[in-house]
Amino acid sequence: MVRRRSSLVTDASGSESSTTVAQALTSSSSGFGFVNFDPLAIVRNRGNARAVSGGNLAIGNGSANLAFNCQVISSGPCILRAGRGGAGPNGRRGNRVINANFGNAVNNSNGDASITTGGSHAVGNTATTSISQTLNLTQTGFGGLVFFEPTATLVNRGVAAAISGNNFATGNASRNLGINCQLLGANFCTLGSRGSARINNLSTNNGQAINNSNGSASITTGCSCAVGNRTATAIKQGGTVNLGTFGNLFFDPNARLINTGDATATSGGNITTGNDSANLALNRQRLGRRGGLSFNNGTADNTSNGTATTVTGDATAIGNMAATAICQGINGPLDCPVPPLPPLPDCFNKEAVPGTPGSTTPGNALPRTGAPLNVLALLGMTLIALGALLRKKGQVTA
Repeated sequence: MVRRRSSLVTDASGSESSTTVAQALTSSSSGFGFVNFDPLAIVRNRGNARAVSGGNLAIGNGSANLAFNCQVISSGPCILRAGRGGAGPNGRRGNRVINANFGNAVNNSNGDASITTGGSHAVGNTATTSISQTLNLTQTGFGGLVFFEPTATLVNRGVAAAISGNNFATGNASRNLGINCQLLGANFCTLGSRGSARINNLSTNNGQAINNSNGSASITTGCSCAVGNRTATAIKQGGTVNLGTFGNLFFDPNARLINTGDATATSGGNITTGNDSANLALNRQRLGRRGGLSFNNGTADNTSNGTATTVTGDATAIGNMAATAICQGINGPLDCPVPPLPPLPDCFNKEAVPGTPGSTTPGNALPRTGAPLNVLALLGMTLIALGALLRKKGQVTA
């Protein structure tokens, strides 16, 4: 019996966001002026992703088997005691007879289990954020008071789990019992004394109790890749301020950025058992009162083998991947673009089956034979028209 379980690549993304916050003030005044610009920006990105291609169970053979061979000559029953065995008519008259029991009790119970999982890719939080808080102010005249206190808070939080492991495969978990019971002038196989039957001349028991129980199990997992938090952030706080005589500027920028990530990648934790069978071979051959030659020939054999193979893919876990630009200033260059997102690790581009590189080699294309496509298309249209014409002609003739 063969059990195979395969799973495809699983991808999970908890949160993917792109955010732009722009807060700006442009003002122009003369004389004594008072400006208070206090922008506040709060952005929170959170994600939780879980990609699972593992956690599979495969059992090739979980059967329970009994092979029981019961052969009696001038005997009681094999199992239950219903009385002593008695001789046959020829045995009771003292004639010479030949008594023979030939038989086998055989169990053949094999199993194979195979689990192949694809890769598991999980990204908890992917965020691209741009926060711009700018002040463009021109104030002429005598005096002036400007308060510019920008505050930006950005929280990125991601949790990712990629699991291609935690699989359980058992090739053979069968339970097998083989019993060979052969009686010649005897009572039942398990308990009791000899029977009263008299066996003359030649008596023989030939039998085998055999269990053949083999198994194989294999687990092959894909790669597991998890990234908890992957962000690209730009925070810009500042601008251009021109003040008159005795003008005052209070600039107090505050940028708070929190990036946290948890990642778990599991390709292990697998249990592979080739053969977990339990086998018992019992050979019971009994002879009663013998008046000639008597033989018992028998074997009790157990053959139980197993192989187990586990191949796991790579496991890569990255808690936090962040690219950040924070620019703060007054009357200076304040070009602050959003940086690109950090690239994902290479394991996100690998094939599902471990041991295979991420890039695949294209196969050779089959040669194209026959006429060009336009000629074939024209020929097809001609055949269709000819078929329609013949069909119409056939209908008219009918």
